[in-house]
Amino acid sequence: MNLIIDIGNTSAKAAVMQGDKVIAKLKNRRFTKTWAEKILSLHPEVKRALVSNVAENVAEGIAVIRYHIPVHEVSAFSRVPFTNAYDTPETLGTDRMANAAALVSLYPEQNSLCVDIGTCVKFDFCTAEGAYQGGSISPGISLRFQAMNDYTRRLPLLTGERFPPSITGENTRNSMRSGVFYGMLHEIDGMIASYREQYTHLQVVITGGDAQHFVPALKSDIFARPDFTLLGLNKILELNA
Repeated sequence: MNLIIDIGNTSAKAAVMQGDKVIAKLKNRRFTKTWAEKILSLHPEVKRALVSNVAENVAEGIAVIRYHIPVHEVSAFSRVPFTNAYDTPETLGTDRMANAAALVSLYPEQNSLCVDIGTCVKFDFCTAEGAYQGGSISPGISLRFQAMNDYTRRLPLLTGERFPPSITGENTRNSMRSGVFYGMLHEIDGMIASYREQYTHLQVVITGGDAQHFVPALKSDIFARPDFTLLGLNKILELNA
């Protein structure tokens, strides 16, 4: 069994995988030495591990895992199942590499697009020939609320909001909710439509921690895959085992 550790901007996630099946998932605010020890104690059956890190120095936690089993840290030098046509491959986030790996593995010989909605909204596109071309990055829900609070004098900081809100906000807080949600919704819908205009037979996948807010409201024909990034990371681990 494989252990996949995905360290993002707001939390650390771990998954035990057998083939493409997720056996168990854990989540913590940070990837600490103590949490690494806990993961191994709960799942002694894992034989190898992969770490994807976009956020912090996690050397101590990785050392704990590496003491027990082989560990592969995703980097620009990792073997991947796609051709990387990104102009600056050394700056490509490991989460985006994972989404590209999942796209070409699950949708071979098809144009495919991943929409990953978390701290940022990330679009990643792969051609039918298996080439990763790039995509786009914009602020996610929490960053948009944070920006309005940081750069204005009177707008409050909203957290833990429920979506979807009414499109017409009858007060300041609800106006902010409407602006963030429907602004993102139309951005996502519009981006997908633009890709569909350029590429035929496009497969679209939506994933990420905030994806569930938007899936019911999106017009486009898409597949919701909550574990999509994990699947891609597992593909990369298999290639680098």
